[in-house]
Amino acid sequence: MQLHAAKNINMFELSEETSLGLTVATATFVGCRALYSALTAFGSDGAVPVDSSSAKSKGKGEKGEKTKTNLRNRKATDAAATKVMEGGSAGADARAAGDAEFQPKKSRAPVTAARKAIAWVCLLHAYVVGTVSSLFVYWNYHLISDAATMFDCPVNPQLWEGGRTLAVAATGVSVGYMLHDLIAMLENRLFEDAPLYSVHMHHVICIFCFGLTIVESPSKACAIAVCLVCEINTATLHTRRSLIWLGFHPSSWPCALSDFCTMVTMLPTRQILHWTVSYNLYIARATISTFDFWVMVVGMIGLNAIDLLLVVDIIRGRIKRNKSYDA
Repeated sequence: MQLHAAKNINMFELSEETSLGLTVATATFVGCRALYSALTAFGSDGAVPVDSSSAKSKGKGEKGEKTKTNLRNRKATDAAATKVMEGGSAGADARAAGDAEFQPKKSRAPVTAARKAIAWVCLLHAYVVGTVSSLFVYWNYHLISDAATMFDCPVNPQLWEGGRTLAVAATGVSVGYMLHDLIAMLENRLFEDAPLYSVHMHHVICIFCFGLTIVESPSKACAIAVCLVCEINTATLHTRRSLIWLGFHPSSWPCALSDFCTMVTMLPTRQILHWTVSYNLYIARATISTFDFWVMVVGMIGLNAIDLLLVVDIIRGRIKRNKSYDA
């Protein structure tokens, strides 16, 4: 009876790497939530609460001003139309300008303090995880060409010597951050403004696959660390938006440098490394359990498709100079 109880206890014992990964994930989640709350409160300091009576009177005043503005715009449009009927080309330009005031604009979520806080936390995560993962790949560059070692990374107890512990820690940081980001976007209803692939599928796939790796197969964390090098591209991508929020013009040299770094790091980190991991997964399929293999296959297919769409979206946005990258 005692032996049976001891076996049941051992079933729930966590390895040191799993404990480390879960601890890092929990600490990261708590830290991200605290930083997000602090940044949101700091960005909302200028907001002054009003009571219901003042809000009503203010609403009536704003409504009256809006009505007057619309009447002035309509008068300008009518005057422009009259000039067009008289044959004036300047009248055509005026009418076009007047009509533009009444065209429906594309609905986008306002840039609130909470939205900026989400972006700042995302930027911090991208720089931290991207740097740690890049150091891991630098110290273990042989993993890229050795499929067997990539999915069964040897244990190195020294955290800063580039061993498996560092990969588990980087994976834990990403799990904690993405769980926070998912909750923060739900709280602020930012899913209505974001593409389906960029938030829904990406976060769900990463939380599931990364979390399962920490709990079930810490030896596979090395392959995840190689994939997480893509956060370097995420960091440069969001740096440009952050610089614009800080007052830099979109055509200034810091924004142009960030743009250049985004385009340079896009293909190596988001495509070449990810497809290399996918190829090594196929080569090492005989050494991986069936369950782990298919979980990784589904995860890599999803992430590769998402990254491909993101690359297309980045290039299209840069070509068209889409304002969504400036706000």
